[in-house]
Amino acid sequence: MKRLLFSAILLSLALISTNINAGNDYTLKLKSGDVSITANSPSANLAKVISSISEEYVIIQFNEVPTNNEKETLRQNGVTLLEYLPLQAFIAKTNNPSEASLQSLNIRAITPFTAEYKYTLPVKNNENPGWAVSGNQVDLMVEAHLDVDVNSLVSFLENEGYTLLMENYTAEYVKVRIPLRDINKLANANLIKIIDYIPASPEKEDQRGRSLHRANLLDSDHPLGRNYDGTGVSIAIADDAVIGPHIDIKGRVTSFSTNPNGTHGDMTTGIAMGAGNLNPDYRGMATGAYLYYYDINGYPHVSNAVTNLNNRGVVITSTSFSEGCNAGYTSTTRAVDQQTRQNPELLHVFSAGNSS
Repeated sequence: MKRLLFSAILLSLALISTNINAGNDYTLKLKSGDVSITANSPSANLAKVISSISEEYVIIQFNEVPTNNEKETLRQNGVTLLEYLPLQAFIAKTNNPSEASLQSLNIRAITPFTAEYKYTLPVKNNENPGWAVSGNQVDLMVEAHLDVDVNSLVSFLENEGYTLLMENYTAEYVKVRIPLRDINKLANANLIKIIDYIPASPEKEDQRGRSLHRANLLDSDHPLGRNYDGTGVSIAIADDAVIGPHIDIKGRVTSFSTNPNGTHGDMTTGIAMGAGNLNPDYRGMATGAYLYYYDINGYPHVSNAVTNLNNRGVVITSTSFSEGCNAGYTSTTRAVDQQTRQNPELLHVFSAGNSS
């Protein structure tokens, strides 16, 4: 019994030690990889530390994530926190910082936000995927810091002589073509936050429809059916080519598609909102919904989602193309997350994929 009790005590101490160590993990989890930064002296002077850094933006890591009151105290001491970085850190900008001690501001460490932190891991590893690189040119997705207007980013890229690859600048990122040799030069620009390759070309993803998603239970011919058929709801889909004409979607589509070659769009839109007029067995998910339809290149239904929400009442987008299997948390992912966080009535739907 004593041996069993002793073992239980040792196990408890080990678990407590593990939790304490986990709480003291200050590893920065950046898109370029994990980074450990050295702590400053707690008694160090904020203004003096900042004056030793030439970069306009810094990473400030805290002993604990600051509260709203602590953030206000930081602001009063000349520190503006822009964006959270795991673990317990923020990208920040300073303006006339005070001489307060780091300890009094809950600050563990301050380090410059340098070019090496701005690459995603594939860019850092010079993977140069075929869909992004052609000859000595590379197509990138570039993001500026949150306090930089997207038009300022566009002007900067144009002044550098780079080729812009998109017309809509409502997103946080800009797609741009630059010489491969200029990637490091671009990363050294103060206003740049992250550099990533453009996503891979869209790939079709198919799936069976109505009964698999249980929509037949929501819009049933049964007298007790709920009759949730999507009437009054507007959706947006982008796919491979012009759809229709077809009696299942007649009168419920505004199409911006110009590509004449392809049938994948007929399938996906039929699954989404086909009325089943030709064959009731093939009704879609929402037989009364209205559709705004686009060509898939550039994912305009996603990049323009907020505009479509405000101007056309589109509350759902559906995408049955992928940007590559398990591509990670990309710039596109972040942009979509920002859209839905800032517009909670907006829902993006993506196919799960077919490849194992």
